[in-house]
Parts: sequence; C-alpha cells; structure tokens
Amino acid sequence: MVLVVKDRIKDTSTTTGTGTITLANSPPAGYQAFSTLGNNSTTYYAIQDANDAFEIGLGTYNANTLTSDSINNRR
Repeated sequence: MVLVVKDRIKDTSTTTGTGTITLANSPPAGYQAFSTLGNNSTTYYAIQDANDAFEIGLGTYNANTLTSDSINNRR
C-alpha cells in the first residue's frame, strides 16, 4: 500500500458502526472523489456525523470503500 495525500477529497456515506465504510462516490461540487487516490491506497481521513461525533485516522481506500487501519482519535 502506498500513502497518498491529495487536497479536497470528500464524500458521503450511510454506513453506520465501526466497520468498513461504503462511500457514495458522489463528491460535492469543488471536491475530488476518493477514487482519485487509486485502489489499495492508504490515506489520512476524518469522518464526522450529524451529531458531531468524529473519527480521525489512517485508512485504505479500495473500490468505493474505506477501511480504518489506525484510528488516532475518536469521540
């Protein structure tokens, strides 16, 4: 796996819980899709829900999914 860092990557998901996240592959205007990272790429990420709960970590992107490899902070 290769660490890839790009600017303005954003997506949404309806996934709940602590497992692999399935991405909608529909970035808002002005953002890039996670797919621009390339499959099996490791990247830093931040996730926030509607109640301001969040998770920050290092994960692997593959085929519209993001899997947490290392969680640095969670609330």
